[in-house]
Amino acid sequence: MDRWAGAVARTPREETEMPLIHLAEQTVFDPADGTGVLLDTAEGVYFELNPTATLMLAAALHCETYDEAVRDLTARIDAADGELREGIRSLAAQLSESGLTERGLTDPGGNQPRVGP
Repeated sequence: MDRWAGAVARTPREETEMPLIHLAEQTVFDPADGTGVLLDTAEGVYFELNPTATLMLAAALHCETYDEAVRDLTARIDAADGELREGIRSLAAQLSESGLTERGLTDPGGNQPRVGP
C-alpha cells in the first residue's frame, strides 16, 4: 500500500485566503493515523509529528487567523488559548527552520508572524 496515498499536498487557494502556515512547494503533509508526517520531496527526508503538532498543523493549514485556529483546536486539545497560540507559533518556526514552509508574512490584522508565500 502506498504510504502517501492519503497525503495532502499544497492546493491552490483563492487569493483572498491565506493560511497561517503555507507549506513549501516540495512539502507534502500526511496527517493519517493522528501522527502526522511531513515529506520534503526535494531532500527526500521526512519528519514525524506528534499527535498534538499534527492537529495544530492541520488547523494552521486551514485557518486564516490565530483566533480561528485556536477555536478549532480547543475542541480537540485540552489546553489554554495562550498555550495553543504559542504552540502554533513554535511549530511554524520549527517548520520554517527546516525549510518545509514558505517564508513568512505578517497577519493582515496585526503583528502575528505568518508562515507562507
